[in-house]
Amino acid sequence: MTGIRSSAVVLSALAMLTLAGRLAAQSEAAVEQLAPILMAEDRREYNPGLFERAMGQPDPLVRKVALRAMGRLRIQESEPLLIAALRDRDSTLVPEAAFALGQLADSATLSALTDRLADNAYLLPQAVTEIVTAIVKIGGPRAGTACEAALSRGGFAADSVRLGAAARACVVEGWRLGRSAPIDGLRRYFASADVGLRAATYYSIGRLHLPADATQMLTGLRDDNRFAKGAAARALTEPYADSAGLDRVSVSRQLGQLVSDPDPSIRIQSIRALATFKGQPVAAMLTPALDDQVPNVAVAAADAIGLSGDTAGVRGLLRVLDGKGPFAIRRAALVGLARLRPDAFRQRVPAWMSGTDWRERSAAAEAWGKVPPLETEPLSRLLADRDARVIGAALQSWSDGTSGPDPGLLVVARRLLSSPDPVIRSIAADAVARAADPADLPALKQAWTASARDSITDAASSILGAVQAISASSDPGRRAATSGFVEVVPRPAEYLLRRWAADHWPELAERWAPIEPVETRRTLQDYRDAAQLFLAQNGPNSLPHVFIETAKGKIELELAGSDAPLTVANFLRLVDRHYFDNQRWHRVVPDFVAQAGDPRGDGWGGPGWAIRDEVNPIRYDPFVLGMALSGPETGGSQWFITLAPAPHLDGIYTVFGKVVNGQGVLLRLSQGELITSIHR
Repeated sequence: MTGIRSSAVVLSALAMLTLAGRLAAQSEAAVEQLAPILMAEDRREYNPGLFERAMGQPDPLVRKVALRAMGRLRIQESEPLLIAALRDRDSTLVPEAAFALGQLADSATLSALTDRLADNAYLLPQAVTEIVTAIVKIGGPRAGTACEAALSRGGFAADSVRLGAAARACVVEGWRLGRSAPIDGLRRYFASADVGLRAATYYSIGRLHLPADATQMLTGLRDDNRFAKGAAARALTEPYADSAGLDRVSVSRQLGQLVSDPDPSIRIQSIRALATFKGQPVAAMLTPALDDQVPNVAVAAADAIGLSGDTAGVRGLLRVLDGKGPFAIRRAALVGLARLRPDAFRQRVPAWMSGTDWRERSAAAEAWGKVPPLETEPLSRLLADRDARVIGAALQSWSDGTSGPDPGLLVVARRLLSSPDPVIRSIAADAVARAADPADLPALKQAWTASARDSITDAASSILGAVQAISASSDPGRRAATSGFVEVVPRPAEYLLRRWAADHWPELAERWAPIEPVETRRTLQDYRDAAQLFLAQNGPNSLPHVFIETAKGKIELELAGSDAPLTVANFLRLVDRHYFDNQRWHRVVPDFVAQAGDPRGDGWGGPGWAIRDEVNPIRYDPFVLGMALSGPETGGSQWFITLAPAPHLDGIYTVFGKVVNGQGVLLRLSQGELITSIHR
């Protein structure tokens, strides 16, 4: 008996080794097929033959990666392959095909999507969701009619499972349709017993701001679901109440009752809505929230008091300013005071202007821009600051506080075009663009030359914008003056600048053509490594964990390597270099996002390169990790974590992970707090 068992163990071990060998061989074969797809996507290069071969591969992983790549490339030539994939033999790939078609948003594919939803072939609920979402993203009256049919349970298909998934997707995504939204169908779900559907209804209709639904939004303030209540509160702004003929005082009082709601998210949303009630006595409702135990509720309250215009809140703001609370709350109080009581602000701001922390001086610059009317003398003093970040804040504040070619601003901006700091040059060039004066061309050319050494492209694109503004002038002499710039400026290596020209200046784009492919400085082996690590191995390597250490505790992230392999690889590269250590949460928007990853600390910084967007079907639920952008394909090192649902970010910003531990720590953080380290 013992010998038989020993033989069985040996045979089992041999079988396992044989299986492991087969899996390794399959993995290697998959890697060789996946790497060229990753490379083509990263280079923004559509190769028809490559993608046709990929979609003919028996391995569903290869087809999945190809589908995602085609959606990200957004090339109409790929539509036949995507439409064919709506009937892929592997049902799990149908949602991927639908998501990709939604990214292309071509109305020519609408019939294929609605036909696939209506036929009798089996569809997973996830596929139904993605098909409906794609239809809604394409938009227009036909999409609205299709959703109305689903919501009334009369369209698409006969089976209840599919109808239920289609109706839910139309409720969740219906706000995207704007004027084509199926309003009557959506309204049916205000009374849904399904709390998720009910909350989605308040969110969708709340974003549409139709006067006929304002009374229902008031009803939503009493809903027992936190997301429904929050969406209703968010919608009930003063302009919306006015459009519906509601009594401002009554609406503001009902919102005021929620400032003490047990849920911090509800408190923040009601506070934000109250900020829009100009001329109403809302400060009495908002002031108690300045002492809220949740820092971001207090930040929202300080912001709201300043925006409301109610001077009764000044005493509360002064108390916050004179206290020792977190920087974020005191900054909001300073800005609010500048709006409400300039004389009191002038008494408090000198301490901020002479502070040893550059963030305080930058906050002073921001606040001076809110004083009515704009006072340029103190901003001029801050323009002589020793820290470039403060100078940038002062110049931005001056620029935001004026319109058109303001003479004083132009004098300052022209001088700062020669700044060594790219952010200052960017803001200066934007200001100079307002004048559209050919006399500025020599300085703009010099600034362009300096931008070749920048680690960010903001200055270069702003300089191009200033030259293009001169070129676009109705004066033939001004247009002719820019021809020398167009003729002598060489094609930049930076893809983002070529993309800018294609979007804004066709003449220049023609000289700089082609836009693609992009030189990524990666070899095929680099893409093999990424495919091997994150795609071909369905194991822990594809979901690496990292830990964010803060003074308030630890936050654990799980990275979605299989959904955004190059983004995750980029993030881990920075983590391993200790790039994020001792940085700050430079942006925290209460009940929205917490953002970090900027080495400058003022929201402008990056690692010196930009990475490809890897948009995927993962939704922005609470505590989802996303890549921060200043436009398409501009991600580098800045990232954010959602603090609440943010459906308007879906399909635009790359999702590359989620918080799996430490959610409470994240909710206690406020702007300016320190990240001790991020490590594996």
